[in-house]
Amino acid sequence: MTSEFLLLSLSWRGLPIKPHHLRAVADLNFNQWRGYLSEQLGESFFEFENKQPGWREKSEQEWKWLEKNRAQVCYINSSDYPILLSRLENPPLALTYLGSPCWINRKGIAVVGSRQPDPSTLTWLDQELAPMLAQPGCFSISGGARGVDQKCHSVSLKTRTPTVSWMPSGLSQIYPKGFQQWVSAIVEQGGAVVSTFSPMQPMYKSQFHVRNRWIVGMANAVVIAEARLRSGTLLTAQIAIDEGKSMGVVPCSPMLPTGRGGLNLINDGALMLRDRWDLRSLLNDSH
Repeated sequence: MTSEFLLLSLSWRGLPIKPHHLRAVADLNFNQWRGYLSEQLGESFFEFENKQPGWREKSEQEWKWLEKNRAQVCYINSSDYPILLSRLENPPLALTYLGSPCWINRKGIAVVGSRQPDPSTLTWLDQELAPMLAQPGCFSISGGARGVDQKCHSVSLKTRTPTVSWMPSGLSQIYPKGFQQWVSAIVEQGGAVVSTFSPMQPMYKSQFHVRNRWIVGMANAVVIAEARLRSGTLLTAQIAIDEGKSMGVVPCSPMLPTGRGGLNLINDGALMLRDRWDLRSLLNDSH
């Protein structure tokens, strides 16, 4: 277990660990590391140790789980850390992932939407997203949820395109539970299942918003496929707007309540995605 991982473990437990702390402890032994952290964090570190005396044993359990399951740890100062993610304000200190860093030297397109999409939306993704993903040099990003997320991953697998699925939980607590059966296929095809939480962390609703910010942050472009007026998808779209990401919306009937938020986005200036050519323009014009 490395000094950097101990710091990551502390960040999972609420301590304000920063990237410069990672760089400073890389070559320190545990006593030197502890002394450095005491200087940097002061009383908060001692209070933490008093309240959570067993934290190091828990860190060892997390480390052993990651090693046993061949999961990777990608720190913010690592060469495999996603470049676009690092440009966010307060990016994650590290990622843990199963699979390969398929984001290196590829453009990422995030696809998010309803958990209960209209069949026409799923058909559109099959017919238009699939040929766009088949072009070299790209990968897809989504969150593993039922509906649009899983359709994105499914289309990627069919076109043999690497896909990244961001978890709202730790890697030992894959969510939704049924998504566990997808993991091996995603990994075997060069994609990754990614988390910024402790591998032992269960899913909590508050973690979805955090996860959605990372989905947007990793992407060059974002596709919205059905969003209710009040939905997590619409909140994710707002993150994309705030981050200045290229964003397109798959249009649908105004009679569908699952799509009215998306129609509002188009009305406000988002690119309407008619076909694969619009998708290609969205991704190719992104930065």
